[in-house]
Amino acid sequence: MKLLPHQVEAVDGILRALQEPVDGTMPPQGLRAQVVSATGSGKTLMAVEAARRLKARRVLVLVPTLDLLLQTAAAWRAGGRGGAMIGVCSLSAADSQGMSCTTSDVELRLWLRDLDQVTVFATYASLGLRTLQRAHAAGVGVWDLVVVDEAHRTSGDAGKPWAAVHDQQQVPAWRRLYMTATPRVWEAGGVTPGMVASMDRDSAVFGPVAFELKLSEAIRRGIVAPYQVVCVEIEDEELYQAVQDAPLGTDPVRGARLAALQTGLLTAAADEKLRRILTFHSRVFEAEAMAAGVPAVAEQLHADDPGRFPAPDRVWAQWLYGEHAPGHRQAVLREFASDFLSRERGRDVRAAVRVLASVKVLGEGVDTARCDAVAFMDTRGSMVDIVQMVGRALRIRPGEGKLATLVVPIFMRPGENPSEMLTSEAYSSLGKLLSALRAHDTETIEALADPRVRSGSWNSKDEPFEAGEAAADSDVVEGQDEDSDDAERAEALPVVSGAAAQLLRFSRPRDPALLAQFIQLRILDPEKAYWRRGIAACLQYLKETGTEELKAPYRYVTPEDWAPAGFPLGVWLADQRKAYNAETLPAERVRQLDALSMVWNAHDHAFEEGLAVAQAWAEEHGHLLAPVSAVSAGGFPIGVWLKNQRAAARTAVEAAAAHEQGQSVPPGG
Repeated sequence: MKLLPHQVEAVDGILRALQEPVDGTMPPQGLRAQVVSATGSGKTLMAVEAARRLKARRVLVLVPTLDLLLQTAAAWRAGGRGGAMIGVCSLSAADSQGMSCTTSDVELRLWLRDLDQVTVFATYASLGLRTLQRAHAAGVGVWDLVVVDEAHRTSGDAGKPWAAVHDQQQVPAWRRLYMTATPRVWEAGGVTPGMVASMDRDSAVFGPVAFELKLSEAIRRGIVAPYQVVCVEIEDEELYQAVQDAPLGTDPVRGARLAALQTGLLTAAADEKLRRILTFHSRVFEAEAMAAGVPAVAEQLHADDPGRFPAPDRVWAQWLYGEHAPGHRQAVLREFASDFLSRERGRDVRAAVRVLASVKVLGEGVDTARCDAVAFMDTRGSMVDIVQMVGRALRIRPGEGKLATLVVPIFMRPGENPSEMLTSEAYSSLGKLLSALRAHDTETIEALADPRVRSGSWNSKDEPFEAGEAAADSDVVEGQDEDSDDAERAEALPVVSGAAAQLLRFSRPRDPALLAQFIQLRILDPEKAYWRRGIAACLQYLKETGTEELKAPYRYVTPEDWAPAGFPLGVWLADQRKAYNAETLPAERVRQLDALSMVWNAHDHAFEEGLAVAQAWAEEHGHLLAPVSAVSAGGFPIGVWLKNQRAAARTAVEAAAAHEQGQSVPPGG
C-alpha cells in the first residue's frame, strides 16, 4: 500500500528515533518514540510500514477496544503485514473475523512458541487482567516492537494497570512506539514525579516525539476534513417549565430535554443537509431513547413542513454501547455507512438522514469516514474525549470534498437575549468544545477573537489577515480602532485564513464584537466565572444607567431582571481598584476596564463630582450654605457633601496647627 507524503515523513522520523545505537547496545529500557498525529491521518499504516522497515518479526499491538482491535488487525493485513495474527481478547470465534483469540496466558505462550513472524493484537484489558504479564513471566520472549495505539490512555498514574506497558520487566520490548492524536501532559502534583507517566516532548517513559502533525496542518494539507461548529439554539417552553417543576435528572426533565434535542438535531440536519450524524451521550438510557424517539419526531416535523423535512421512512436511527456484541456493532456501522434503507419486497429507499447514538463506544479509532456530523448531546467527557469524538467526523475518503459539522445544542431560557452569552450557562458546552479544539487547532479558534473575522472586514475569502491586532482587547469595546499599532496586541494571534469566518454558526445572527468577547473571555482567557460575570455586569450597568463612567456604590447589586442578576458589582469594582493600586491587576484586565471608562480612584472622582455639583448650586443660589438635607436635581446629596468638606477642612487646619507646635496629630486628624 502506497504511503501518503505525511506518512513517509512519519516513518522516516520513527526510524530515526528507533534506530539501533551505533555500538549495537540497546538501552536497558529499550528504545521509545511518540507519534502525535491528527485523527484520520493514517497512523496505523505508519506503524505497519515502520515495523516492516525495522524488520520487526514479533510485534505486539495494544488498543483500547474490541472494535478497534478488529479494525487494526484488518488494517495491518491490508498494509502488507505477513505472518500469523493472534488476538488477546474476549472475542468469540463468531466475532473474531477468522483471527485466533484467547484470554489464556498458557495458550498464548503455546501459540507463540514456534512462530517466527507473528503480530499479537491485545486490548488494554489484557494488561489489567495480567494475561500478558503472566505469559512473559512464563517465558514469552522480548517483543521486537510494541505499538501502543491511543497511547494517551496509558498516561497519568504510573501505578494503574494499563501503565504496565511501559514496564520493561512486565512487558519487555526492544522498541516501543506510542501513537495518539491527543497527547496528555501531566504534572506530578503531590506525588513523586516518577509515579506520573506524562507525554512530554522528551518523556523518559514515552520517548521523544518522532513525528507531529497538528489538526490545523492536517486540514490545510487536505488529510482530514475542515469543520464548522453549528450551534442549535433551543428555546423550549416545555423544557423550561419541566425544569422549574421538577429536579434535574427526573423523568419529566429528561423527557422534555430529549424531545427538544431530537427536534433541534433533525432541524439542523435539514438546514445543513446533514446525512449521517453520530450523537454522543454520557448515559446508556439517553442514547437508547434518542434513537427510539427520532422516527416519531421525524414524522411530526415532516407533517408540519414537508418541504423542509424528509419523509419519515427515509430517516434511520440506531444506538450502540459497549455491551453490544461486536458483530451487532459492525452490522449497525455498515448500515450507517450505506446510502440506502432496505425495505420489504426488495424495495430500497435512499436514506435522507441517519442518526447513530452512542455511549463510549465510537470515540476512539473506529473508522467512520462516511459520517459528516457529530452532535454533542452533552460534553461531560475530558478535553481529550471531546477531540476524539470530533475526529469521527473529520475522517475523509480519498478525493472527498467534505465539510465536517460539529453540532452543539444550546438550551436557552425563554426570552433569553443572545447578548447574555458571556455569562450564560447555556453556552458552557460550546465553550468546552471550542477550548478542546483550541488545543489542537490553535490558529483557527484564536482567530475568532478578532471581530473582523465575522464582520467581513478582511479583503477576500482566501486572503490571510493579522488576527492579533484587535483580539487582545476587542472583548469589551465597540468601535475600537482595529489598526492600532500597540505592540502588545500584535503578538496575540498568528496569521490565519479568512475561512475561519464560517467556522462558528448560530441559529440567530450574532454581533461580531460580542462573539469576539465570548472567544476572548471564555476560550482564550478562561477566567473564573466571577471575572466574566463582572465584565458582563459592567456592560449591563453602563447600558442601563446611561452613565459614561464605570463606577457604582459599594453596596450596589444588579437587579433580578439583569444578566447577571444579583451580582455584587460595587464590591467587584472595589476589588479591582484594590488590585490596581497594589499593582497586582494584570495589564490585560486594566485595558479591559479602561475601555469601559473605569474610575480607578473613587475618592478623587467623588470629590470632583461633588465640586461640580457645588459650583452649580452656588451659581443657582448665590451661596454654598445648603442645608444638610439638600439634594441636587440629579439626586446628589450636596448638603451632606458640603458638611463633610467643612469637617474635613477643620480637621486639616487643626492638624496643621498641631504640627507647627510640634504636637502629634489629634486622633482622627
